[in-house]
Amino acid sequence: LRHGHGEEAFGVLKEAYVAADATAADEIVRAQVLYAVAMVAEEVGAEAWEMLEEKLFKEASATVRGAAASAMGYVKGEPRAGPTLMRSFEEDPDWVVKLSAVCAMGQSGDLGQVDGLVKALGRFEVADAENSFLIQALIGALAQLGAPGGVQVVERFKKSGDMMVRMQVAEAMQGWALEEGAERVLREMEGDEADSVNRQVAGSLTTVE
Repeated sequence: LRHGHGEEAFGVLKEAYVAADATAADEIVRAQVLYAVAMVAEEVGAEAWEMLEEKLFKEASATVRGAAASAMGYVKGEPRAGPTLMRSFEEDPDWVVKLSAVCAMGQSGDLGQVDGLVKALGRFEVADAENSFLIQALIGALAQLGAPGGVQVVERFKKSGDMMVRMQVAEAMQGWALEEGAERVLREMEGDEADSVNRQVAGSLTTVE
């Protein structure tokens, strides 16, 4: 797909998407096509991005919308990525698509979306178990971006009743290894009731210390 053949490949991919949509409504095929489109988006330019954006907001299938969101995280240097993904997170009714959009924002490296991610995380209570996956994704995205002040934003979740959220907090501290407070948070998490959390705390401390 790469090495100077992006435009030619993009034409083939568009045909493959239409064929899957028209014949068997094959969600997996369409999802894979969108990942491939992301691979050639830099070479193809606006048309490839517009295809991803169209599928993100207009596809009936949540599987395909989620794939479009995930694929956008691999399109580097695209100024529309962050705002588009944040819109998807805010508007899409499906939690898997929301999750994909958040993860893609972390993957994209767009620091312009930090404020939006912080506000989104702020809507969730520490005791919120129903939205555990979204909370984990938001914490992970902020850590991946190395969001300034991120330690103070996420540390309240170290007291979550959800073991997986606590693990994510411990892992996330590696993203702020040089930021004041990361080691303190990990020290406060030592002796957790869950062995898996303790192992993650110990592993993160080797990076942060």
